[in-house]
Amino acid sequence: APFEAAAWSRLAALRMDAGRLDEAEAFLAKARATLGTLDEPTARVHVLSNQAGLHIAQGRLPEAEADLREAERLAHAHGDDPSEFMCVQERGRLAFRTGRFEEAARHARAALDLGRHLGATHRDAFLLQNIARGLLKTGRFDAALDHLDEAQEIADREDDDLRRAGIAAARAQAHLARGAL
Repeated sequence: APFEAAAWSRLAALRMDAGRLDEAEAFLAKARATLGTLDEPTARVHVLSNQAGLHIAQGRLPEAEADLREAERLAHAHGDDPSEFMCVQERGRLAFRTGRFEEAARHARAALDLGRHLGATHRDAFLLQNIARGLLKTGRFDAALDHLDEAQEIADREDDDLRRAGIAAARAQAHLARGAL
């Protein structure tokens, strides 16, 4: 059951990435039903974190907050650092969505540090870009550009054109905001 629930939850995340929120919601319902009342904290954190992501995308921010609180409680209670990594990322997304940009940058930095500690560096460029987004919103343009430079190095090393495009857009936004373009 935990593996099946995690699979449904992962399918939901993929649907969210594609903007297909109704399908994501249906997959998360299947994940929750599969878990039922089983004591499977890691799978439950995975489902709750993705459910929080869905609620953020839907603008259902109080529900996202409740999902994250429960996911964080479970992850912390079971010493589950990879699950905590997921929670911290979603916490940053929620902070950004609600206009708490300094907090969003702090959460992205915490996720970056935790991910590096765990050896999960596959999200580094993404998290550096998120730190930069938070810094841009608070007028810290030079610091944002420094983070974008680091993200660019990673995207170039990984030959990630999609990430490069996002970094270029963020870099242009920084230069525009500080009047350099």
